[in-house]
Amino acid sequence: MLLTANQVAHSWAGDVFAEDLDTADQVRLAFGLLDLLEEYWVTCEIRFANEGPEGPLPADVLWDGYRVKEPTYRTAMRLPALHPAVFRGLLASFHDVYGDLEPTAALAVLGRLDLPTDTRHLAELRHVLAAGHKNHHRSPRAWDDAVRSCS
Repeated sequence: MLLTANQVAHSWAGDVFAEDLDTADQVRLAFGLLDLLEEYWVTCEIRFANEGPEGPLPADVLWDGYRVKEPTYRTAMRLPALHPAVFRGLLASFHDVYGDLEPTAALAVLGRLDLPTDTRHLAELRHVLAAGHKNHHRSPRAWDDAVRSCS
């Protein structure tokens, strides 16, 4: 029986914090699971572990995991088959309420991705990042301007 990503997250994400690893590696493992599954429930389990009896989790590792995830992107960029997923991750980070891209670093990642030139929203994302915008919600008109400029 195949499980959905949501079922895997609900079944296994909490168990990450029972693994025989130091706490920092447990957090890194949890963020790896989040990257693989892209399921909100994994973040819930991270929060439960942070607020639970064994918490708080190491703040530096925790916040590194919640930032742009540049090391993960660099690793994924080694495999051309993952380039569309990296692009979707950057796009989602720009549009997410809590997203916070570093425009220069994100543009550098985009420049290294081998994507079809007609990839939907590629030009718009380049446009907003080149203008220095980190997040759609902090610069709500920037995306609309990019859509107009790139069409």
